[in-house]
Amino acid sequence: MKFLKSFESYLPKWKMKYVDELEQEEMGNVLQPFEIVEYITSFHDMDSYDDTDFYERCEEYDKFVLKMIDVSDILLDEWQLDDDKVDEYIELYKKTNKYPTIVVGETDNGYTIIDGLHRSNALHELGFKKIRAYVGEK
Repeated sequence: MKFLKSFESYLPKWKMKYVDELEQEEMGNVLQPFEIVEYITSFHDMDSYDDTDFYERCEEYDKFVLKMIDVSDILLDEWQLDDDKVDEYIELYKKTNKYPTIVVGETDNGYTIIDGLHRSNALHELGFKKIRAYVGEK
């Protein structure tokens, strides 16, 4: 539960408000790549965040559109997974009944995860068939 406690305590109230506001956006909402970067960095401790190329991956897309996507279309095993973090996101969802929207890019093979690997896998384990995602489009 170390990650869950640090995730909950890391988010200052203003950052949580920003995440909450974005979670209220309607399907079809469009964000630009720089706004997606702001969104991702708003709830990650960037000093310990180990994905340093997400900036470049965000810039590969012209825009990000909020959609409900099939979990089965997400490349869930594309990146190395920390099972403890997945378990902690499962507990966080059970406790709060919400999750920060994931960010993916649309590819010919499915959706590649830009941010939300552990959240996506947690929701998959919880039995979700569809989840909310900002989908990068070219």
